[in-house]
Amino acid sequence: MKPIPGLRRLFRLAAGRSTAAADVAEELELHLALATEELMAEGMSADAARAEALRRFGNLSDIQRTVTAIDREQERAVRRTEWLDSLVGDFRHALRALRRSPGFAVGTALTLGLGIGLNTAIFSVFEGVVLRPLPFAEPDRLVRMWSTKLDRGLLLFSVSAPDFADWRSQGRSFEQVAAFERQQDVTLSGGGEPEQIQAARVSADLFALLGVKPALGRLFTSREDRPGEAARPLVLSQSIWRRRFGQDPAVLGRTLTLNGEPWTVIGVMPKDFSVPGNSAEVWMPLTGLDAGLHPALDAGMASSPTQDRGNRYLRVLGRLKPAVSLTAAREEMNTIAHRLDAQYPGSNTGWTVTVLGLTDAVVGQQFRAAVTILFGAVGLVLLIACANVATMVLGRSAARSRELAVRASLGAGSARLGRLLMAEGLLLGVMGGAIGVLLAFGLVRLLHALEPPNLPRLDQVSVNGIVLAVAGLLSVGTGIVFGMVPLRWATRIPLTQALREGGRGSSAGRRRQQTQRLLVVSEMTLAVLLLSGAGLLIRSLIRLQAVELGFEPRNVLAVDLSLPATGYPGLAPTRFYGDLLDRVRTVPGVRGAAAISSVPLGGPNAGTVFAIQGQPVPDPKSTPDADWRVVTPGYFRLMNIPLIRGRDFAEQDDSAAASVVLISATTARRFWPGADPVGATIRLGDVVKGPLAQVVGVVGDVHHLSVEAIEQRPMLYFPHRASGSRRMSLLVSATGDFGALAVAVRREVRVMDPGLPLSAVRTMDEVVDAAYAQRRFNVVVLGVFAAAALVLAGIGLYGVMAYSVSQRTPELGVRLALGAQGGEVVRMVLGESMRLVAGGLALGLGGALLLNRTLAALLFEIKPNDPAALIGASVLLAGIALLGSFVPARRAARVDPMTTLRQE
Repeated sequence: MKPIPGLRRLFRLAAGRSTAAADVAEELELHLALATEELMAEGMSADAARAEALRRFGNLSDIQRTVTAIDREQERAVRRTEWLDSLVGDFRHALRALRRSPGFAVGTALTLGLGIGLNTAIFSVFEGVVLRPLPFAEPDRLVRMWSTKLDRGLLLFSVSAPDFADWRSQGRSFEQVAAFERQQDVTLSGGGEPEQIQAARVSADLFALLGVKPALGRLFTSREDRPGEAARPLVLSQSIWRRRFGQDPAVLGRTLTLNGEPWTVIGVMPKDFSVPGNSAEVWMPLTGLDAGLHPALDAGMASSPTQDRGNRYLRVLGRLKPAVSLTAAREEMNTIAHRLDAQYPGSNTGWTVTVLGLTDAVVGQQFRAAVTILFGAVGLVLLIACANVATMVLGRSAARSRELAVRASLGAGSARLGRLLMAEGLLLGVMGGAIGVLLAFGLVRLLHALEPPNLPRLDQVSVNGIVLAVAGLLSVGTGIVFGMVPLRWATRIPLTQALREGGRGSSAGRRRQQTQRLLVVSEMTLAVLLLSGAGLLIRSLIRLQAVELGFEPRNVLAVDLSLPATGYPGLAPTRFYGDLLDRVRTVPGVRGAAAISSVPLGGPNAGTVFAIQGQPVPDPKSTPDADWRVVTPGYFRLMNIPLIRGRDFAEQDDSAAASVVLISATTARRFWPGADPVGATIRLGDVVKGPLAQVVGVVGDVHHLSVEAIEQRPMLYFPHRASGSRRMSLLVSATGDFGALAVAVRREVRVMDPGLPLSAVRTMDEVVDAAYAQRRFNVVVLGVFAAAALVLAGIGLYGVMAYSVSQRTPELGVRLALGAQGGEVVRMVLGESMRLVAGGLALGLGGALLLNRTLAALLFEIKPNDPAALIGASVLLAGIALLGSFVPARRAARVDPMTTLRQE
C-alpha cells in the first residue's frame, strides 16, 4: 500500500525541504488514479480508462504549473508573514532591552544626533548652494565673463561697453550675450511713501538669455534697448510688487518716479527671481546711461561711458551653444581680447577675459573652499561621534556577553543574533537621526536669522527631501554598523567561559579593551585636527583685527544719500550737501560732520588711469592707475586720517577754481619715490587730453576695499565742491545715542527735501564688523565643531577608563589589600589614560601638519604649521582628557578590597 500523500508531505515539511512542486504532482496523480478507477468500474480497460481520465483533465502540464505557482506564492506569503512577525518581535525585544539601559540609549542617541545633526546642517548648505542647479533654463550652459589684467591684480573686473559690444558681435561660441550694471540706490516715488530701493539697468536680451518669463506683463524689447528711445519701461521684482503694490495686477501701465524721472511698469518677474550677482528690485533698459557716479570727473575722461573702453562698469553673461565647451569659449574670448589689445593700445593693453560657469561664478572659489573645509570638519565630528558610540557599544557588549552566549548555545545562529542586534542598532540610529534632524532644522533656521555675509543663495538652503534622505542614510547606516558590533564578540566566547567570567579577563575581553583604546586614540587624533584648525582661524582673525585700518571708526554714524538727477542738475548737489552738513553740525552732541562718495570698507569702488605732467607719456602697459573718492572738507580730520604733507581741501576748492587732488601715501611712494609730490600736476583719464589736477597734499593710507589687503591700492581724493556728486555718505561724529542721532539726521534731511529717503543708516563700527564677518563666521562654525569634538573625545576617554576600572576591580582590590596607596592607584590609571592621549596627540599633530595646508586660503598672516595653534590644541585636549580620566581614577582608588575579594 502506498503511503498517504499527506503523511509524505508532513515528513518533507519536517525535513525542511521545498514541497510545492512535489505536492502538486502527488495531488494530480491522486485525482487521476481516482478518475481511472471510476472509469474502470464502468467497464473500461485500464489503459483506456487512464487515457480518458487524462483527456478529461486537459493539459496536465499547464495545470501543474498553474497550481504549483499558486502553492509557492502561498508559501512565500506565509514565510513573509512569519518573517515580519519575527522582525516585529525583534524590535519589541530591542525596545525592552534599551528601556533596561536608559543611560546607554540616551547617551548613544544624543551622541549620534550631534554628529548627524551637524552633518545634515552643513549638507543642507552644500546642497542648496553648490549642488542645486540655478533656477534658469539649462543652467549648465550659462557663463559669466570678466575683464582681467593680471599685472594689476584685477582678476574679475567689470567690462566696458565697447568691449561688450565687440564680444557680442565677434563671439561665435554663444547663442546670446547680455549685460547689466551693478545695482544702485534710487528713490522710488508713486504708489506710497518715497523709499530708497535697488535698481539696475539690463540689456533687453538678459531675461531671454536666462530663460525666464514674466509672471505678469511683458519684458523689454530690442527697440527699447536702443539709444535715443524715448520710452522708459520698468520691470518690477515679485518682492516689491507684493510689498508696495499688494500684488495688484493693475500696476501694469502705472507710472512710477525713479530719481525724479517717470517710468512705466510693463512687467513683474516671477517669485524668487534675481539676476545672478545683482540684488536689484527693479530693472530698466541699459540705454540712456547716466554719465557715471561723478559727472564732473567723467566729463573729462570721455565723452560718454558707452564709448570709453577704459570705463569698465558692466557685468556680462553668456549662454553657450549646445556643442561648445567652456574651454573652447575661453580660448575664443581670449583670442578676441588679444585682437582688441592690438587694435586699441592703451585702453585694452594687457586685458584678457575670464570665463566661468555661472554656478562657479555665483558660488565663488573662496566660499567653495570654505564650505569644503567645513564639510570635512563636520565629517571629522561624525567620525568622532561614531568612535564614541563604538566604545559605548563595546562596553555594553561585555555586559551582554552571557545573554548572547546563552542564545547562541540554545540554537540561535549568527543570522538570528545579527537580526536581533540589528534591530537594537536601528532603533538607536533612528533615535539619533530624529535628534539630528531636529538639530539640523534649528541650525538652518539660525543660519537664516544670522544671514552670514558672502553666503550665496541663502534662500535656497533648507532641510528638504534630499537632505532628509541623507540624514536617513546616516541614521540607518550608523545604526546597523554599531548594532552588529557585539555579534563579533558573542560568537567568539564559549558558553562555559561566558557564564563563568562574562568575558572579564578573557582573551575576547582583552581584545575588546584594545579595540576601545584604539578608538580613543583615533578620537584624540581627529580632535587635534579640528582644534588646531580652529586655533589657526582664531589666530588669523586676531591678527586681522590688529591691522591698522588707517581711520578711526568709533562714534561715527554713516548715512547714505542719493539725489535724483531731476531737481539736482549740475552742481546743485554741492549746495545741498553743504547746507545739510551745516545743519547736522548744529544737532546737539554732534562733534563734526563730513561726507564721502563711498565709505571705507562699505561701498563701491571707482578707479581711473592718470599721467604725471612733466614726465614722458607712459607706456600703455605701465600707465599709472588709482582708485578715487570724492570727499568734503573736514573728512580726514573727522576720520582721524593723518595729513602727512601739504594741505587739506578748503571751501574755495570748487568748480570755479583750478582742480586739486589729495593723494594717499602709497600713491606718493609708488609714483614719486624719494620726491615730494605736492605741487605736481596729473592728467586724469585720457593721459593725453584728460583734465588736469594739482596735488595739494598727501594723506595716510586707508583700507577702502578689504582689511586683508597687504599692499594698499593707490588712492586719489577729489573735493566734492568741484564734482557735484549726487551719491554721498554722510559721516557724523557724535557721542550718545546713535538711534536718536539717526532720527535727528533724518529730520534734517526731510526739512531740506521731504521726498528724499535715506538708503542706509549704520555706524562705522558696524561697517568694520561686516568686513570681519566672513572670517568670524568661519571661526564660529569651525569652533563649534572643535568644541563638539573636544567634548566627545573627553566623554569617550571617560567611558573607556571607567570600563577599564570596572574590569580591573579585582586586580585593584588585591593591590589595595597588599598595601598600595590610593594615590598610587590614581597615578596608575591617569598614566594609562595619558599614554592613550599622547598617542592620539602624536598622530593628530602629524596629521595637522599635512591637512592644515587646506586652510591656507582662509588664513591671514598665519602659516598652516603655526606652533602656537598646534601647542594650544594639544594643551587644551590634554587638559580635557586629564579631567575626564580623573573621575575613574578616583573611583579606582576607593575600591573596597574586602568587598571585591568576597565577590570573587
